[in-house]
Amino acid sequence: MFWKRVKKIFGSRIVRATAILGPIAAILAFLVDLNGTVQILREIKPFVSALLNYPIALWIAALNISVVITLFVVMLRTKRARIIHVNDGLIRNRGHFYSRLQEMIVNARKRVIVLGLEKDWIFPLVISIFVARSKGVAIDVVYYEAYHERYRFLELLGCNVYHADREKVELPIEGALSDPEQILFCCAALCNPRGKESVYGKYYNGTVDHFAIRASYQLARNIIERALEDASSDEQSRTASGEFVPEVILVPEEELIRILHNVRFYGSATITIDNANVNDIRPVSDYIVNFKLQQIKEMIYLYNQRGWPLFVPCAIRLGNKNASIVVPPIVEEHDGTLYIAEGHTRMFALRDMGIKQARVVIVRGVKKALPLEPTTWSKVTVVDEKYEHRNTELARHIESTVHQGTWSESKNPPTLITQSSSTRPIPRKCPECNGQLEHASGCDFCRDCGFSDCS
Repeated sequence: MFWKRVKKIFGSRIVRATAILGPIAAILAFLVDLNGTVQILREIKPFVSALLNYPIALWIAALNISVVITLFVVMLRTKRARIIHVNDGLIRNRGHFYSRLQEMIVNARKRVIVLGLEKDWIFPLVISIFVARSKGVAIDVVYYEAYHERYRFLELLGCNVYHADREKVELPIEGALSDPEQILFCCAALCNPRGKESVYGKYYNGTVDHFAIRASYQLARNIIERALEDASSDEQSRTASGEFVPEVILVPEEELIRILHNVRFYGSATITIDNANVNDIRPVSDYIVNFKLQQIKEMIYLYNQRGWPLFVPCAIRLGNKNASIVVPPIVEEHDGTLYIAEGHTRMFALRDMGIKQARVVIVRGVKKALPLEPTTWSKVTVVDEKYEHRNTELARHIESTVHQGTWSESKNPPTLITQSSSTRPIPRKCPECNGQLEHASGCDFCRDCGFSDCS
């Protein structure tokens, strides 16, 4: 962290300029006061008095040499860190794996295959899944465990979902593949089969790892084919055509408020939706998960692309014509101060991006205390994995309440406002080669000429 701050303060151009001009300045200083320098070298014994009598050249030289050595160490450590970050494909933990998976999903061009992962990855990465499906990327998901409603959610997003019996699979690999047939853009993140090891998994990408990725892809195809063969006799085996492409739509604020009154402790509260100053809202969680923070860029892009204010209530239209609401940040007022009940990552991202205003849900009159002790933004850190440290007896369970009945054939789906044609995303043209820009990781870029609006 210290070296990053040093680099941020000086800047790379100043670092290089100082590294070049430092020795030149030292040499010039010696030449200007050459006689004094020679006398210092001769008077070795009374060295201290010599320093006092002839300080100019020596001190300037020493200062410049110290600056050059310091900046050289900074550059060396930074370059070494970059090499390790690029070449070290080891995945440290589950949160780090989810970061890789999120990156693979949003950057995919044609196909993503997820194999054998537990259901816990689905909800945290739903925005990334939606972004990929809205671009027409095929997503195949194979699960080994018992069927869960979250796999139904994937089906309604247009993913192909298969069940495979782990006992019948010769090599039940766990991980994910992205564009495995494309030698330049292929990548894979595979889990370590020994869960007790310190390394959670391994990341592969590009031409160097292409054969390893293709071998994993062949195993994945064999697993999917076996799952299809068993589908007719196994009631748990389910598949979806993958032809449905989800879209994001607006939700009336009064409809969202009606649903939020079903949240625990919110029944008699006053709920409004209004613009709020981000700096006036305090956190109650002392950490932010890294992969969720990266995903917020995609969410902000969705709003900006359609010209919608952040974070006006919206939802993802599913294959059963219901909608999965994207819950806006929710804050509760206690003793005149606003505290975050839902949406810490979005508030953190807005502060980091310098955005002052956002649309939030404000809940007043909640009689129960917050499930966590309030803190300050200066104490909030970014971590790989989440950890449970809230008082579960005071938990609001906002997400589960809002999404209740979304994936079933609900008799009372939310009233929806379909976006008008004026707000539909218009493909942008590359300003350099006039090709069509693609979007990934919060940036628009052109694969033809390499242009990027984030560079």
